[in-house]
Parts: sequence; structure tokens; C-alpha cells
Amino acid sequence: MRYDLSGSQRWDSSEVIAKLNAAAVAALADPTVQSRLVEIGQEIFPRERQTPEVLGALVKADAEKWWPIIKELGIKAQ
Repeated sequence: MRYDLSGSQRWDSSEVIAKLNAAAVAALADPTVQSRLVEIGQEIFPRERQTPEVLGALVKADAEKWWPIIKELGIKAQ
């Protein structure tokens, strides 16, 4: 955490990402959360793949896969 000139706390993005990732990993370790995700058809990655880097790569791959199709079909957000 850093402080600006006024003395206010300022978070840099790596700290925020680390805190969000830690919360997500903790939630995914909960058996109740795991069973609900499985019920709705979600894949739970093994712990070693529960990282911001893996998520970023997944989002990038999905965007590269689906964006041309979305663009070609003229699909717009509502």
C-alpha cells in the first residue's frame, strides 16, 4: 500500500489483484461453493491454475476466439 501527498492510502493494481485473487481462491476452496459451481456446470480449475495470469490468458483466448464471430454477426451488448 502506498500513500499519496495528502496521506491517503492508495492501492496499486497488483495489490488489489492479489487481494481479489486470494478471496476467489478461498471461496473456491469452500465445499459448498464447489458443489454449487459443479451443479451449474462450471469447471473449477486446480489450485495451481487459480491465478490472475491463467485467468488473463483464458480471457484473451476467449476474446480471440469469439470476437470475430460476434463482430461478423453484428451482435451488440444490451
